[in-house]
Amino acid sequence: MATIIPRERADGTMAFRVQIVVKKNGKVVHRESSTFDKKRDADLWGKKRDAALSEPHAVEKIKQASAEAVTIKELIELYQIKVGKINTWGRSKEAVLEAWKCKDEGLTSAIHVDSAWLIDYCYKRFNGGAKPATINQDISFLRSVFSVAKDFLGVPVSVTPFNDARPTLVKLGLVGKGDERNRRPEVEEITRIIKFANETRLNLKNKSRVVAPIDKICVFAMFSARRLGEICRIKWDDLDYDKRIVIVRNMKDPRKKEGNDVPVLIPDEAWSVIESMPKTDARIFPYNSRSIGTTYERYRSKAGYYNIDKELNLRFHDLRHEALSWLAEKNGLPNENWDIPRLQMVSGHRNWNVLQRYVNLLTAEPSDRWKDWEWKTRVLEG
Repeated sequence: MATIIPRERADGTMAFRVQIVVKKNGKVVHRESSTFDKKRDADLWGKKRDAALSEPHAVEKIKQASAEAVTIKELIELYQIKVGKINTWGRSKEAVLEAWKCKDEGLTSAIHVDSAWLIDYCYKRFNGGAKPATINQDISFLRSVFSVAKDFLGVPVSVTPFNDARPTLVKLGLVGKGDERNRRPEVEEITRIIKFANETRLNLKNKSRVVAPIDKICVFAMFSARRLGEICRIKWDDLDYDKRIVIVRNMKDPRKKEGNDVPVLIPDEAWSVIESMPKTDARIFPYNSRSIGTTYERYRSKAGYYNIDKELNLRFHDLRHEALSWLAEKNGLPNENWDIPRLQMVSGHRNWNVLQRYVNLLTAEPSDRWKDWEWKTRVLEG
């Protein structure tokens, strides 16, 4: 039923606000309002809306029309605004959501997304050259938006279409997991890259220019198993000098983006790199991780290791694979105990099922491929 509320404006004139509230089983299912200059107009509009809303399924039709007006792009924007205030997500997810907003499909009404629509989208992406893992990421991140749309964002859509489409997408091979990467650096390859980085740093240092020690960071990564983002976050205050442990703040975890602080063991070779760093900042490696990653790629190319097929290139993240594989290969050597629990102490993984994809042994016999590698100590100089 309409309620008319008169109020005086700042200029002294009167306004009449009409509020309409529709309840069902004691719960509010619809609200709307409008303001008029004349009470007669307000009364007339209120009566017309009361009559219209009393028609069978009137409220459902209004909600349907409102829902159809919300596009995928608008739903994502609403998700980023509202959910972004209480939760965080990584760069990959943000990039995918931004890409959805720029696609032609982003203009589709969210309520019209069904299993057939999703399958058709994936089919087109596949024929356009996208890999199943990439398509799977597109769908997964969009599904996360739909999962909170009804109860939190107020848009009556659900994840049912995604669940219904999944078996067909898997059966057709349109979505899938990415190939597990087992790339490890060749000795000559990483030696030339680090040698180039070291010479560049020392040459620029002689010219009184301060540059990031890419050589030290690479060696630290390949013996500590730390991700580049983690390396550039760890602090001196988080070191336990006696146990040679450092707390990695907000360690990457698909289920917990913030507050996942994990103590990890630093092997001796990586600890030596820490000891060689000057205490000029709260962070041990006070650099921007993206800049370091870009510089590493440039040094890798200048050292002669660049392939048009990017899958063949040595990525910085491959050094994490190297560290854990190297430790596993050393297990069984004199004074080297690197069983699964101790590997987990280094990697920060909670279970072997996740950790094992980083362990790619080159030999079944215990060995240390970096035992006599000179650059373990050469990067510590200067």
